[in-house]
Amino acid sequence: MKEVLDFFQYLFEVNSWPPRWFCGQWSSFHGWLYIISDTVIALSFFIVPIILIRLTGIKKGIPFPKVFWLFGALFLLCGSTHLIDAVIFWWPAYRLSGLLRFLTAIMSLLTLFALFKYFPLALKLKTPGQLQKEIDERLKVEEKLKKAHKKLENTFHVLQQSQKHLVQSEKMASLGVLTAGIAHEINNPINFISSGTDSLENDFKDLLHILKKLKAVSQDGESLKERTEIIRELEEEYAFDELIQYIPQTIADIKEGVNRTTEIVKGLLLYSRSDISELQKADIHESIDASLVLLKDKLKYTIKVVKNYDLAIGEIECYPGQLSQVFTNFIDNAIDAINNKGTITITTTLKNKQIEISIHNTGKGIPDAILEKIFDPFFTTKEVGKGTGLGLSICQGIIDNHKGTIEVKNKKDKGTEFIIILPK
Repeated sequence: MKEVLDFFQYLFEVNSWPPRWFCGQWSSFHGWLYIISDTVIALSFFIVPIILIRLTGIKKGIPFPKVFWLFGALFLLCGSTHLIDAVIFWWPAYRLSGLLRFLTAIMSLLTLFALFKYFPLALKLKTPGQLQKEIDERLKVEEKLKKAHKKLENTFHVLQQSQKHLVQSEKMASLGVLTAGIAHEINNPINFISSGTDSLENDFKDLLHILKKLKAVSQDGESLKERTEIIRELEEEYAFDELIQYIPQTIADIKEGVNRTTEIVKGLLLYSRSDISELQKADIHESIDASLVLLKDKLKYTIKVVKNYDLAIGEIECYPGQLSQVFTNFIDNAIDAINNKGTITITTTLKNKQIEISIHNTGKGIPDAILEKIFDPFFTTKEVGKGTGLGLSICQGIIDNHKGTIEVKNKKDKGTEFIIILPK
């Protein structure tokens, strides 16, 4: 222990040995060859750690950085041992040289241990050739993915077009089912107009005849009393008072027929329009009312419709024709769900920047066994020829396209409520 303490106490003491020049028979050439070689080796060893530090600083994420730091420390110590060997020719610090060599040995062992530790991992690193091969393979895969993506885009476009045609086809099919009722609804106001115009034409002929006779009376030389008597006879003959009374009523009936026909045509136009490509500002209440007009014949006089509209909703951005199709489908299903007498309640509300359209019927409800299937394509509980099985499925797609949702609240024998939720 005393020798160890003495070693560190006299670490820089140089009087115990002569300079290396005086140890043995050194020629000038031999000595300077030794000195210059050790100095160049030392400088080289000192530069290597600088390069390694610079490399790890620039190249972020380089593998095994600790090994680089160990090699840097080892090269510094190796360089120090060579430098002290050159200095000993004039300054015989042999104790310091021994300490540096000991430290170099320790660092050599640590570096060797690290190499053994990371060697299996280093074997897994890929060579430039392997990396290039992998890059080439990935480029090939990427090219295949691009082609597949392009194919998917084309398929998606075809599906969009198919969906558009399917929606329109289902809409026209539903319209075909409603045709008889709509024809009856249009026929009634047209009969009003037809009979009204006939009546108005007859009344006009009577008035024209009266006017001609009055004109003839004014040109004859009868006395005032005679003229008054002739006018009274004309009024009695043609029921003038009734004529004047009935003409405004006839005009009102014709106007009523025109208005009802206009409403039906407006509903048909709104329902049948194809507007899948662009959003438009529209009033959903107008769409609901248009659907009710189209289904008026099916409602008859046994089903009561209650409307609770939140007028604060105003216009929203939507596809009006598609929403009209949804409302018509849900109301039509609600009518079918009511066997005899019942009520359909349509409620719209604005909640938290969302619009809720509730269509509730007091019908028989939906059996729990099929409740989860009602939105499946081609699923229907209607008789053959009375339903395509696509109505609710298409409605679901339309509401999805509006970024909305559909909720169903169902109680057997107490009715069903469909709630359509749309963003405002």
